Amino acid sequence: MSFSFILEGVEMKNVTIRVKISALVFLLILFMLIVGLVGILSIKRASSQADELYYEYMMPVYWLTDSQTRNEAVRGQYSQFVQDDYSENMQSALADIEANRDTVSEYWEKYTAIELLEYENERVDLLEPLWLNLESNVNALNTAIKSGNADTIASAYKTYETTHYQVATLLADLSEFNTVAAETFVLENEVEGQEANRFMGIMMLLGTAISIALSLYILANILKSLKRLQNALDNLASKGGDLTQ
Repeated sequence: MSFSFILEGVEMKNVTIRVKISALVFLLILFMLIVGLVGILSIKRASSQADELYYEYMMPVYWLTDSQTRNEAVRGQYSQFVQDDYSENMQSALADIEANRDTVSEYWEKYTAIELLEYENERVDLLEPLWLNLESNVNALNTAIKSGNADTIASAYKTYETTHYQVATLLADLSEFNTVAAETFVLENEVEGQEANRFMGIMMLLGTAISIALSLYILANILKSLKRLQNALDNLASKGGDLTQ
């Protein structure tokens, strides 16, 4: 065995070891990238579901429910005029009514601006002309209140109240529909989320197991190569460094 042959063997084994170490590092980096990607996708999915729940389900429920409350408040304030309880604070009471009605109009515009389901569109089509009738009734009632004539106020209020109840019924229907839709969305996504988390957990465990197995295999080969190299050097040393043998 010549010295040059041994050096060549050492160099070849060094190259082999470097390749294996590089492969091990690459696998570990790849595994970390996969885990990070899975985490990012999970976060993005959760964020998307949260946005959808908030903007397409929770906010419509809030708009419709608060509109119901404000509409009832307006009706209650107008009924006080029929009882002549607001005669001294007419302007202030009418200003409060107008503020509530402006907020209801704002909520309605926001609600109809989002993508609605067929059932909702049917109710919206029924409500649109009722809103116009209610607006006309309110104007007539305000005029009657300012006139101070009790009979005119009572007559205008009766007309207003009829339209009000029609609007209130449809608003309550829409509010209940959106509440049920929001609850259904939460339950469906909870189940999907559990399935997705289970799948990602399995994939991460599988990736971890594969990475560990490959790492152990590469490490074992590295140690085996080092042992062979050590044996060759020990064999050389036992012969007193005679490179001709």
